[in-house]
Amino acid sequence: MQKMNKTSTPPHRALSRDIIFAPESELIEKAINEAEFRSEKLKIYKIQNGIIGLHYDKAGVFYPDGKYVDESVYCYRGVPQYSLNKIDDVSNVEFIDRDAVYCGYSKAFHFGHFLLEGLNRVYPILNEKYKNCLFVFIEPYSTPKKWANDLLKLAGVAPENILVLKTATKFRNVYVPQQSFDLTTYGTTENLHLMQKISSNAPDLFHYEKVYLSRAKMGKLRTWGEERIQEIFARNGYHIIYPETMTVPEQVAVLKHCKYLAGCAGTALHLSVFMPCGGTVIMLKRNSNVDTGSLTPQKILGLELGHNLIYISASIEPSKSNHFSKFSKPQIIGMTPYLRAFFDEYGFEVLPDDLLPDSAAMRGYKRALVKYKCVKFVSGLSHVLSCFLPTKSMRATVREAIRKYLMPMQ
Repeated sequence: MQKMNKTSTPPHRALSRDIIFAPESELIEKAINEAEFRSEKLKIYKIQNGIIGLHYDKAGVFYPDGKYVDESVYCYRGVPQYSLNKIDDVSNVEFIDRDAVYCGYSKAFHFGHFLLEGLNRVYPILNEKYKNCLFVFIEPYSTPKKWANDLLKLAGVAPENILVLKTATKFRNVYVPQQSFDLTTYGTTENLHLMQKISSNAPDLFHYEKVYLSRAKMGKLRTWGEERIQEIFARNGYHIIYPETMTVPEQVAVLKHCKYLAGCAGTALHLSVFMPCGGTVIMLKRNSNVDTGSLTPQKILGLELGHNLIYISASIEPSKSNHFSKFSKPQIIGMTPYLRAFFDEYGFEVLPDDLLPDSAAMRGYKRALVKYKCVKFVSGLSHVLSCFLPTKSMRATVREAIRKYLMPMQ
């Protein structure tokens, strides 16, 4: 048995002291340095008789004459996504005689994107002036999932004040808040305050100081080999939590009192936004290709909350994958030299069996890899065959159906 000392969690460190256990340290430092925290007060613009319109998955606000409101543009990874220049016919647009807060494209197809992007214009709910407004989202493809409404309810938005549009609609006044979060660029005080509001409204069910968020029950999206790694964390005082088995209020409640949060990179770890200020986040990189995946948004959340970040390369996959992998390419983690160095430095109890190869996990990973290759082949073949359909819309419909069936979100 190896046990260096009785300390099983990293000590609190200064915000600038991010710790990296990975070969691509320069790339990681670059991604971390790109993250910003903006403390200046955001603006909320008022458009009388404003129109909220959409085109496919693009959304925007327009003046009564149909001209685009530049302040409503959606910025993705620091780049404005201009897509709607003008509404030509405003005479037949439906009118709702209420004030509305424009919240943009809901992103409610994916929990992590809704958490970080779908909520980034909801912060006016913190001001009494906007409490009775409609909070208007664009969702052209489907009805937002229940967890989206659960988060909005915790933020203080009454269910009857949530409106999801699929067609252009005019309102008495449209309030256009500046974005409070950009996925790979910045976070703001407004985003911090909104997330703290959500956390404070969650039930006080748990008082865990150390939490490990596991992907082990995510089916096709699981990370192979994680169970052995999370057992090491459990042995060192971490509570193992499976977020997908809990309601949204329960997930938020788990983080309310958490000081040390660990888990694989991805959506679940972004729940750190509901932790108290000054905690530590331990991020396990689950793929072997040189990319930073969800590191920058994780660091932005850390800047908002004053978290310390520990980044560890944990992938042992023989077939390299990216963080965002098409068709859910399987991934496997294990006792890499970097993870071992982390455990050694912070005095985790590590048993001899923990250092042995996880043969069962590797067998499962290889079976999943074969299935992945088959799915990828079938998708490519289906894409080619769809080219023989007579119209562009039919081809697009078939390809989108195939994509949704074969490519569950990461």
